[in-house]
Amino acid sequence: MKYSTPPRLSQKQATADLASADSRKRVDALLSLALYDSDWRWVQDQCLRLLADPEEDVVATAILGLGHLARLHQRLDLERVLPPLITLQADQRFSGRVSDAFADIRMFVSDSKGRINRGEEEPQNTAALIQILRDRSARIDERDDAAIDLGRSDDDGALAALPEIGAQSDDDDIVLGSIGASIAHIAIRTGKFESSWPARLSPLAVDELVGSLRAVRPQLLGEGPPTSDHTPGPGS
Repeated sequence: MKYSTPPRLSQKQATADLASADSRKRVDALLSLALYDSDWRWVQDQCLRLLADPEEDVVATAILGLGHLARLHQRLDLERVLPPLITLQADQRFSGRVSDAFADIRMFVSDSKGRINRGEEEPQNTAALIQILRDRSARIDERDDAAIDLGRSDDDGALAALPEIGAQSDDDDIVLGSIGASIAHIAIRTGKFESSWPARLSPLAVDELVGSLRAVRPQLLGEGPPTSDHTPGPGS
C-alpha cells in the first residue's frame, strides 16, 4: 500500500472517518491526526485503539502514527505505548514498522532511555540492505525494513545510498518516507549533513528529513544557534 500525504482533517471529520468501514478512510484519518492535530494524547489513544484493527494497513498506520507523535511532540505515554508495540514486534508483518517507531521514540522522547531493547534492532550487513532497498521487485515491507535498518548503520555506504535512492520520486511513498527519516537519524547521530539533500530528495523524503532535524538538531538546517558536530544527539 502506498502512503501519501493526507489531507488536513478536522478532529470531528477524522473521528467519523476512523469509524468508517472503509480502511482507506481510517488510514488517512490516522495519518492526518498524527501529523496535524495538537492533542497528542487523544491522537495517541486513537492509534492505540487501532492497533487491534482487523486490517493490516490500519495497524501499520497506527504504529507509524505513534512514531510521528514521538517525533513531532517529543512525548508519549510510554507505560501504555510500549507493551502493545513490543507484542506487535514479534509479528513479522509489523516488525519493521515497530522498529522504526522505536527508533523515533528512543530518539525524541526523553524518558524512553533504557526502556527499549536495542539488541533486536542491530542493522544487518550494509551492502545487503542497500541491495534490498535498490531492488524494486522486492516486497515493499522488505525494502522499508532495509531503509529503516540503514538509518542505524555507521557505514559511509548507507549515507551515500540513501539520498541517491530517496531522490527517486516515483518510488513507493512509505519507502521514501523511511529513507528521509533514516537520513535524519544518521545526521542527528553523527552531525553529517549535506545542504544539497533537501533539493535532491523527493518531497516525501524531504518532509521526514526536515521534520526530524527541525525537532532535534535544527542547527543542521541553519535554523538554530551553532553547535559542535561532536554534540551527541538524542538516543546516542
